[in-house]
Amino acid sequence: MQYALYGLGYYDGKFNGNLNTLDSRKSIEAFQKNYKIKENGVLADEDKQQLLFINELYAILLDKKTTKEKRNEIFDEVEQAKRLIGGKNEQTIDCCFFGFNFFWLWRAKDSAHC
Repeated sequence: MQYALYGLGYYDGKFNGNLNTLDSRKSIEAFQKNYKIKENGVLADEDKQQLLFINELYAILLDKKTTKEKRNEIFDEVEQAKRLIGGKNEQTIDCCFFGFNFFWLWRAKDSAHC
Protein backbone atom coordinates (compact mmCIF):
# COMPACT_ATOMS: atom_id res chain seq x y z
CA MET A 1 0.00 0.00 0.00
CA GLN A 2 2.83 2.40 0.79
CA TYR A 3 4.28 1.94 -2.70
CA ALA A 4 0.88 2.63 -4.27
CA LEU A 5 0.44 5.74 -2.13
CA TYR A 6 3.96 6.82 -3.07
CA GLY A 7 3.31 6.21 -6.77
CA LEU A 8 0.27 8.47 -6.61
CA GLY A 9 2.11 11.22 -4.77
CA TYR A 10 0.71 10.75 -1.28
CA TYR A 11 3.51 8.98 0.59
CA ASP A 12 7.16 9.88 1.02
CA GLY A 13 8.09 7.97 4.16
CA LYS A 14 10.02 4.78 4.85
CA PHE A 15 8.76 1.65 3.06
CA ASN A 16 8.18 -0.89 5.80
CA GLY A 17 4.68 -2.23 5.11
CA ASN A 18 3.33 -0.70 8.32
CA LEU A 19 0.21 1.36 7.63
CA ASN A 20 -0.01 2.40 11.28
CA THR A 21 2.88 4.87 11.16
CA LEU A 22 2.28 8.61 11.24
CA ASP A 23 3.54 8.97 7.64
CA SER A 24 1.29 6.17 6.42
CA ARG A 25 -1.79 7.47 8.22
CA LYS A 26 -1.21 11.03 6.95
CA SER A 27 -0.83 9.81 3.37
CA ILE A 28 -3.98 7.68 3.65
CA GLU A 29 -5.87 10.68 5.02
CA ALA A 30 -4.65 12.80 2.08
CA PHE A 31 -5.83 10.08 -0.31
CA GLN A 32 -9.18 9.88 1.48
CA LYS A 33 -9.62 13.65 1.46
CA ASN A 34 -8.90 13.85 -2.25
CA TYR A 35 -11.42 11.09 -3.02
CA LYS A 36 -14.08 12.35 -0.60
CA ILE A 37 -13.79 9.31 1.67
CA LYS A 38 -14.21 9.57 5.44
CA GLU A 39 -10.79 10.73 6.64
CA ASN A 40 -9.72 8.30 9.34
CA GLY A 41 -6.29 7.17 8.10
CA VAL A 42 -7.48 3.58 7.62
CA LEU A 43 -8.20 2.09 4.19
CA ALA A 44 -11.23 -0.12 3.70
CA ASP A 45 -10.54 -3.31 1.74
CA GLU A 46 -12.34 -2.09 -1.39
CA ASP A 47 -10.45 1.22 -1.28
CA LYS A 48 -7.16 -0.70 -1.04
CA GLN A 49 -8.04 -2.60 -4.19
CA GLN A 50 -8.99 0.58 -6.07
CA LEU A 51 -5.84 2.34 -4.86
CA LEU A 52 -3.67 -0.49 -6.19
CA PHE A 53 -5.61 -0.52 -9.46
CA ILE A 54 -5.27 3.24 -10.03
CA ASN A 55 -1.56 3.08 -9.21
CA GLU A 56 -1.08 0.31 -11.77
CA LEU A 57 -2.98 2.28 -14.42
CA TYR A 58 -0.84 5.37 -13.88
CA ALA A 59 2.30 3.25 -14.11
CA ILE A 60 1.15 2.04 -17.54
CA LEU A 61 0.56 5.64 -18.59
CA LEU A 62 4.19 6.48 -17.84
CA ASP A 63 5.41 3.77 -20.20
CA LYS A 64 6.42 5.52 -23.41
CA LYS A 65 5.36 2.44 -25.39
CA THR A 66 1.71 2.85 -24.41
CA THR A 67 -0.38 3.65 -27.48
CA LYS A 68 -2.92 6.45 -27.77
CA GLU A 69 -5.78 3.94 -27.78
CA LYS A 70 -4.45 2.22 -24.67
CA ARG A 71 -4.00 5.59 -22.87
CA ASN A 72 -7.61 6.54 -23.62
CA GLU A 73 -8.80 3.15 -22.37
CA ILE A 74 -6.79 3.64 -19.18
CA PHE A 75 -8.20 7.12 -18.58
CA ASP A 76 -11.70 5.66 -18.77
CA GLU A 77 -10.72 2.97 -16.24
CA VAL A 78 -9.22 5.61 -13.91
CA GLU A 79 -12.44 7.63 -14.01
CA GLN A 80 -14.50 4.55 -13.20
CA ALA A 81 -12.21 3.59 -10.31
CA LYS A 82 -12.33 7.13 -8.90
CA ARG A 83 -16.13 7.01 -8.93
CA LEU A 84 -16.06 3.69 -7.08
CA ILE A 85 -13.69 5.03 -4.45
CA GLY A 86 -15.62 8.24 -3.93
CA GLY A 87 -18.98 6.55 -3.57
CA LYS A 88 -19.83 7.09 -7.23
CA ASN A 89 -19.02 10.77 -6.89
CA GLU A 90 -19.10 12.22 -10.40
CA GLN A 91 -16.69 15.02 -9.53
CA THR A 92 -13.52 14.86 -11.59
CA ILE A 93 -10.45 15.08 -9.43
CA ASP A 94 -7.58 16.98 -10.98
CA CYS A 95 -4.41 14.92 -11.28
CA CYS A 96 -1.95 17.79 -11.13
CA PHE A 97 -0.76 16.63 -7.68
CA PHE A 98 0.75 13.56 -9.34
CA GLY A 99 3.42 15.72 -10.91
CA PHE A 100 4.05 17.26 -14.29
CA ASN A 101 3.96 14.01 -16.27
CA PHE A 102 0.55 12.98 -14.99
CA PHE A 103 -0.82 16.49 -15.38
CA TRP A 104 0.29 16.52 -19.01
CA LEU A 105 -1.08 13.02 -19.65
CA TRP A 106 -4.39 13.86 -17.98
CA ARG A 107 -4.85 17.01 -20.04
CA ALA A 108 -3.76 15.21 -23.21
CA LYS A 109 -6.73 12.84 -22.99
CA ASP A 110 -9.14 15.71 -23.42
CA SER A 111 -7.32 17.16 -26.39
CA ALA A 112 -6.56 16.07 -29.91
CA HIS A 113 -2.86 15.84 -29.08
CA CYS A 114 -2.80 12.55 -27.18
